[in-house]
Amino acid sequence: MASPFAFVPRKVAKTARTHALVSNAAPTFVSDSSSSSTVGPAAHKPPRQSPRTITARGSSKGKTKIEDAPSKSLPSEDYALLVCLALSDHALWSDPDLRRTIEQHAEKFIPLSYVLRNSPVLRSGQDLRAEEIGVVKALRSHASDVLEVRMIVSDSSNSWQSKDRGIYEVRRKDWKDMLHVPSREYTKDQWEKNTIYMENIPVQYRTVPGIARLTSSLLSQPGQTLSLAKVQAITLPPHHQDQPDDLPKCKGFAFVTLADHQDVQRLLEEWPWDKQLNHDDKASSTSDDNARECSKFGLRTLSKRRWDELKQEYLAYQRKLLNELVAFNEGSSSLSLSADVLAPEHDEDHDVAYQPEHDLATTNLDSPYPLNCLVFVRNIHSETNKTTLRKLFSTAFDAATAEGLDYVDFNKGMDSCYLRLASPRHSQLLVGRFTSHLTTQERGLDDTGTTHKSNDGAITMEIVQGKREELYWDKVPEKVRKQAVQKAVDVQLQLNADAESHNRRGGGGLDAELVVDGSTNAKRRKRKRDK
Repeated sequence: MASPFAFVPRKVAKTARTHALVSNAAPTFVSDSSSSSTVGPAAHKPPRQSPRTITARGSSKGKTKIEDAPSKSLPSEDYALLVCLALSDHALWSDPDLRRTIEQHAEKFIPLSYVLRNSPVLRSGQDLRAEEIGVVKALRSHASDVLEVRMIVSDSSNSWQSKDRGIYEVRRKDWKDMLHVPSREYTKDQWEKNTIYMENIPVQYRTVPGIARLTSSLLSQPGQTLSLAKVQAITLPPHHQDQPDDLPKCKGFAFVTLADHQDVQRLLEEWPWDKQLNHDDKASSTSDDNARECSKFGLRTLSKRRWDELKQEYLAYQRKLLNELVAFNEGSSSLSLSADVLAPEHDEDHDVAYQPEHDLATTNLDSPYPLNCLVFVRNIHSETNKTTLRKLFSTAFDAATAEGLDYVDFNKGMDSCYLRLASPRHSQLLVGRFTSHLTTQERGLDDTGTTHKSNDGAITMEIVQGKREELYWDKVPEKVRKQAVQKAVDVQLQLNADAESHNRRGGGGLDAELVVDGSTNAKRRKRKRDK
């Protein structure tokens, strides 16, 4: 008697399973939308396979191991939330391309692949690797009351670009009215009135769909189905050190835009910024798990307008402290510039040989940081940027010392910055140039500067020394500090070698006057060698 669990060789089993998949393939496409179901012949295409990688296990045995490529997917409910956010009223208002694409179709359907590829919501901090069919299943399970999905069975979407063609199309259930709702006429100020700032978000909800799900649950009654239309947008503020192409990550706070202003008022009242109710008392008084978690983490909310006011107060207070610190340091230690740095007019009857500066301490390889290579700058334009500042301050150097400015340490919105110079020599050149030539920035992108007649409002500089210099470099990574020290030593050796070579020639035909102004209008003299 044959056993019901007969052994089947692995290769034979795989072959049989493959034939079964091909033979059981559905011969027709059926629309997922009940309102517009159509049937048509299926295209003769092989079943789609997931990506796989082949890893060699060794050339001696000649065997290979096939493994599925690693993937990172979200829960199906999160995909449904993201697509709802991608097609919300706020998304239609803020994304003209999306609105124009939907308006091209008479029935307001849009390829699901277009939404997955182009929506900023689906790229905001999420690593999405879902197949289109997986998203369709998520929408069918969790967003059937908000969105309709249908399968494309004919060439009815000729208007779409070929790269955006997919198997499915999606539209909102309220598609007849969505382009005429009052929110279409909203201004930026009106949307900001419906935006709140959330802080201390529980750890398990620190994703875009997680924040949307949490907010919807806080606005719903216990046991009530979550309304996906209540949340219109989630914005994660970027860190000031993030690069332009970096995906923002939730750090416990976010901006949430809601559809109804009454929901805004409700959250502001139930989760106020200045809490008076003890978190433990509130956690024990509620039966909702999400509310209990929010109480445990100390969730609090603030209107967007109040957040902007506090930001301005913070920046003003920061500038005040900075000015007080600068005034204190100026009173305790003043920077003295030597007469050569200011480049006075030389007597025409005497040749002046180039001499290296020795009034500032020099850096050696054992120095913890490059000495006297840090310059503090004030009165720059608050709307400028690092690229503009680099061009502006590089005007202090000629072509031979063009690499004197090593790094611009500037934060957006500030009227001051720090400059890291390649050597103390470059620090003196820079400070001397902007001390003798009063300059101001007329606008944020002014990279040449405008001559100023008085000290009031002009760009001012000082070489940072002593304890302030030490505190600054302590915050710089050790690797960067070592590179700066090495560069300062190399530059100093090169300057000293150039000076000795010039002195041995007796100050030959070209006067080695210290050039403070590196522009083309700098004064340079040529003299004939004394006979």
